[in-house]
Amino acid sequence: MKPKVLVTVILLVFIAAAITYVVVEETRTNGRQASSQTSSQAPAERAERDSRMVETNGKAQPEAGDASVKTPGEPSASAKTAPRPAATATDARKPVRDDKASTPAAATPGTEATARPGEARSPEAASKPRVIAYYFHATQRCATCRKLEAYSHEAITQRFAAQLEDGSLEWRAVNTDEPENKHFLDDYKLYTRSLVIVKMQQGRQVDWKNLEKIWDLVDDKPGFLEYVQREIGAYMGTS
Repeated sequence: MKPKVLVTVILLVFIAAAITYVVVEETRTNGRQASSQTSSQAPAERAERDSRMVETNGKAQPEAGDASVKTPGEPSASAKTAPRPAATATDARKPVRDDKASTPAAATPGTEATARPGEARSPEAASKPRVIAYYFHATQRCATCRKLEAYSHEAITQRFAAQLEDGSLEWRAVNTDEPENKHFLDDYKLYTRSLVIVKMQQGRQVDWKNLEKIWDLVDDKPGFLEYVQREIGAYMGTS
């Protein structure tokens, strides 16, 4: 056999084998796809068949989650959403308690105040002249600062107990480092711990004085007490 003829025969055999292989593989692939489709359709068909079985023994059975089914002892939807009865005339006559309402208590010695100068406590207090003694201090306090406050308070309570009682004189210790009290620094031109007496009339501030000599008398308690009592007495018209 000639070489050319032999090569041609071999090529034809190879081509035939390749075509046969491709045909067989395609057949197998189609068979697997058909099997896969059949297996995937089976659960769907079963689910559809089960969903149609809603009746048993000739009676319709409620499906899970049906809101129309009422459980024994459970109130109906209409009862749950029923509006509350309107208020009656008897309810309207009931007194209403206001827990937020409160009456401010009168200032007592040793209490701190945040009111601006000129604020009236009450109509009765505004109807007569009165004096407010402010002791202004900061958050950080030294021994001298505490002594100034103690001597000032003692001078007032020692001589003006009756005026403190009837409200014509008030004692207020105020921390000027607190935001609501910073306005006092400008109101009375304060630069250090100070005792300021303020005269009020008809609920308005009419005069004030910074008793600056308390710093000079801090080591002279009798002189300190006499100085403070004299100045406050002059403002109250009792000296």
